[in-house]
Amino acid sequence: MNGEAAESSSLMIHEWMTSLPRYHWDQINSVPFQNGIYIMFEAGEKLYGMNRIVRIGTHRADGRLKERLKDYFFKKNKVGSISRKNVGLSLLHRENDPFEAIWALDWSKQSVKNEYANSTQLECKK
Repeated sequence: MNGEAAESSSLMIHEWMTSLPRYHWDQINSVPFQNGIYIMFEAGEKLYGMNRIVRIGTHRADGRLKERLKDYFFKKNKVGSISRKNVGLSLLHRENDPFEAIWALDWSKQSVKNEYANSTQLECKK
């Protein structure tokens, strides 16, 4: 896809996604469905004159959409974020950083948490 086609596709996606119903973080319980993909916008950030998409995500278990959104907004531990993990992997891969192998581990496993107990330093490695 050339640059012009990519920009046109990006514009089309933004137009469609900004037209969907929106819920504020304090309205999670009123979301009328249990499964789906969530799209997040950041207040004040714009692209093509529309609110800029800053996150797209989903949930693993059936019927867990609202709980996933609550996890995102209310829990301090963000290790479960697939978006965060993939961005980190991309950045480490781009630099051929050997730390990529550690970042790629399944941090939901207690054995991994035990081995790399000071995970707060993971994102401040360099």
